[in-house]
Amino acid sequence: MREGENALIRGTKTHIFVDEPYGCEAIEFYKLVFGAIELKRVYEYIETGDEIKGDIRVVSSELQFGSTSVIVSELVPNSSWLKKINSGIRTPRGIMSVYMEDINAVVALALELGAVEESRDFDYDGVCTNADLRDPYGILWCIRPACMISNIGVEGSSSNDAPTPPQDIPKETGIDPRDIDEETEEEEEEEEEVVEIRKKGRLF
Repeated sequence: MREGENALIRGTKTHIFVDEPYGCEAIEFYKLVFGAIELKRVYEYIETGDEIKGDIRVVSSELQFGSTSVIVSELVPNSSWLKKINSGIRTPRGIMSVYMEDINAVVALALELGAVEESRDFDYDGVCTNADLRDPYGILWCIRPACMISNIGVEGSSSNDAPTPPQDIPKETGIDPRDIDEETEEEEEEEEEVVEIRKKGRLF
């Protein structure tokens, strides 16, 4: 049996929690900043008597981030999870790692919409290579370059799928090794021809 063939886990989903009544707002933030696609949303009516917060809460919203599904829920007053948080058993906040093409653009948009920058790294050309942001709802987002996806095996990447790179031309000669092979074959053919001529006595 191959490794992982009998694994009990067939898939995973990340679950993050935001304070009420910011569920809908958080979902729109993730869709706008990170390009998340909302697959479904479940609401619950909770009579709060709060005219500002209202009575509708997001029980769960499933968002698609690339190949990963994330569940976003509001921490409603009757939530068992909130009770555990208040008792110090669990924390509602989470850490998300995402891989983006243009980190600078993502950071700029997130900051404009209320996120707080925790840290950011740049290369020699001033291009952002890593960024950590805390969104307005308490979730820490670790934003990394998209090129790192292949290094961590995201989305089924495999080194076996990569094409074989062409053989490099030696820098010291500037000669393509394939040309060297062709010349070697031609020289061998010429030598064989000379041997045949000598055998026939036409060349001494």
